[in-house]
Amino acid sequence: MITKETVADSFIDILRKRRPFKKYPPMTDRYSNLLSKYDPKLCELSLMDRARRNCRVDLHADVLRQYTEKGFAEAGVDFTDGVKKIFVLPQPQQQVI
Repeated sequence: MITKETVADSFIDILRKRRPFKKYPPMTDRYSNLLSKYDPKLCELSLMDRARRNCRVDLHADVLRQYTEKGFAEAGVDFTDGVKKIFVLPQPQQQVI
């Protein structure tokens, strides 16, 4: 079930006190080939790790943006199979006149 929850102030305080993480750049073909040479699963695991980290960076940036704009932040939460997954809520489209 997907719901919307307000982000705890303690989490926002932690994000505001530390330097923001940077996103991983896309994996180069050379690096991908090198990983695949040793173990084909290494490339796949590295891509999944990069995607997870980049999603976390996006979530943290969105939480801080919402906090500066509204004074609070909301995130999407999905409870599937007893695991809590947090994600960025889609932003409403602004109409251009």
